[in-house]
Amino acid sequence: MTKSERKAIKWWGLGDMRLNAYYTGFSPDMSTGINVGLQIPTGDWRQPGVGRNMQLGTGSLDILAGFYHHGSILGHRDWNWFVSGQLDAPVVVQAGYRPGLLVDASTGVYYTGLEFGKLKVRPIGQVVFTNQASDSGPAADSGNSGFQQLLLSPGLELNYHPFRVYGNVALPVVTNVVGNQLIAPCTVQVVVSCAF
Repeated sequence: MTKSERKAIKWWGLGDMRLNAYYTGFSPDMSTGINVGLQIPTGDWRQPGVGRNMQLGTGSLDILAGFYHHGSILGHRDWNWFVSGQLDAPVVVQAGYRPGLLVDASTGVYYTGLEFGKLKVRPIGQVVFTNQASDSGPAADSGNSGFQQLLLSPGLELNYHPFRVYGNVALPVVTNVVGNQLIAPCTVQVVVSCAF
């Protein structure tokens, strides 16, 4: 592919959508919870000239399952720690492409002492480990997919009940990829949620 052909492949759009339900009733302080959900194939996975693992969407319906637990640091109510994990398992696939099983695990600290009226602001620092198995199927490039990554991820959460906005920047510290792959120098995530 020539340099001009690479420049011609530019597009944007909605990726795959995730719908999650959380249960937080394991303890009175809601410090432990689980989630289950689906990743719905809303993203475009048919962009010409682009490999399936580089598309905006996967074309697969995935089951999501995860957990979290958090607590205070040395009994201080404003400083807290957390651990969490998330599994993303493709179950219904299209056109001969099955994305690799994805597992994320993270741990970090956050501060809850910043409030401006009803707005709560939480700075967050975390370490994230991601492991994605190689893709499979006749439309997959199994020899050039799959990776492990260790990332540092500072973030910020804004909570104005019932709405919450969370954003972070993930910066790779260690990366191990299978074959030849493009790896982003950083990724940005924004999550908007509503509690009811």
